[in-house]
Amino acid sequence: MDIKIQDGKLLFQDGKLFLTEDYESSVAQRLYIRLKSNYGRWFWNEQYGVDWYGKIFGKVKNKTRSDLLIKEAILLEKYVEYIISFQSRVDNVTRVYSCEFSVKIKKSNKIENYVVITTQDGFKLMTDTDRVITTKL
Repeated sequence: MDIKIQDGKLLFQDGKLFLTEDYESSVAQRLYIRLKSNYGRWFWNEQYGVDWYGKIFGKVKNKTRSDLLIKEAILLEKYVEYIISFQSRVDNVTRVYSCEFSVKIKKSNKIENYVVITTQDGFKLMTDTDRVITTKL
């Protein structure tokens, strides 16, 4: 379990620090943090995150390259064993990149499904049951 983050902040209430509910919630939170983080912006690890502004939202959008970057970031999460399925869409008019993917979680029999919707203005990660992990940048 990890320390629970809600709306970009540690969940801390009445002197109590909350943890994620289960292993799968930890994986969802870790994927959210990794995919939301901009590559090169975290001073402790400049290799962490996705290069959203440099390689995905740049002038020339290459869906294949964008997919590869997202898949690499997903597989860098230590609790993800492998990607089962991955589908994505790019809308060049609205400048929206979205993807749906399923991962096999290590040390678990569960397969988790996620939906990512991202624009230059925001980022959202949801489970397949439409539970929003968070929407704040």
